[in-house]
Amino acid sequence: MTDECVVRMQRFLAEMAEFGGQAGAPLIELQFGDVATVTSLLLEAPGPSLSITAHLPRQEEFSFFDMSHCWNFFSDTALTAYSELLWHADSGHYVVIRQIPVLDLPDERSVMDAIMDTSAEAASWLSRVSGQAVAALIIES
Repeated sequence: MTDECVVRMQRFLAEMAEFGGQAGAPLIELQFGDVATVTSLLLEAPGPSLSITAHLPRQEEFSFFDMSHCWNFFSDTALTAYSELLWHADSGHYVVIRQIPVLDLPDERSVMDAIMDTSAEAASWLSRVSGQAVAALIIES
């Protein structure tokens, strides 16, 4: 069953990449507003999973927030399961990496929903944490 799911997922990702004019590896790059996503298939242990990376917009007004503060807000999102929150120091933006077991994605629609949900939840998280950081800067001033 798992091998069949992996083959279906590889085929779907390759078709979507071709449809979007993205040659090469089966990788989907999509933009949802200010959030850029990159989706690919991971075959490593503990099992095959869909990896969705959401690159949030660059933060001009403030640099790296205190990660414990950010994680408190992140842990309140639907992204907590299977996800990591990272800071890309070179680019000055947050990155959310979400891995979902292939067996949890029964069809193409669920794959697209997972990508869109990851983007939306990441953007919502950034909005909340940015608002808190701005409020804290105003209070400290």
